[in-house]
Amino acid sequence: MIEVVPSTMAHARKLAKSIREKDQIEARALGLVPHKALFYAYRHSVLRRTAVVDGSVAAMWGISGTPLGVVGQPYLITGTVCDKIHPVTFAKIYIKELKGMKSLFPVLENYVHSDYEGAVEMLRIAGFELSDPIDINGTSFRRFRMVS
Repeated sequence: MIEVVPSTMAHARKLAKSIREKDQIEARALGLVPHKALFYAYRHSVLRRTAVVDGSVAAMWGISGTPLGVVGQPYLITGTVCDKIHPVTFAKIYIKELKGMKSLFPVLENYVHSDYEGAVEMLRIAGFELSDPIDINGTSFRRFRMVS
């Protein structure tokens, strides 16, 4: 059973211990320490959500940005427990959650590691436009963007 709940710091601490390898690679490519990136995203978000599967943290997502601003920066960090969720099921949950993000910011925009195929596909399914690959810190990333 998947439960989506408001995120807490306890969720972030649990997820920090089980961040998926591809999420870690993406964070490191941006020059970040994966667990510190998770805590930073949590602290600076105006909307925070957690997917819990059988009592374990599977993923956390949210959006940061200036409350009166136009552009919000969504994030999604997954843990190994996320592997228990069928990708289509998770995509449906994420698409539903995007409605809350779009109610806060008319433009959603951030970057995804070009080689993180699962994340790229999830963003496509969710309706984001993806740019051609661009170089960030010597690694290929794609900007993803959605305008309401």
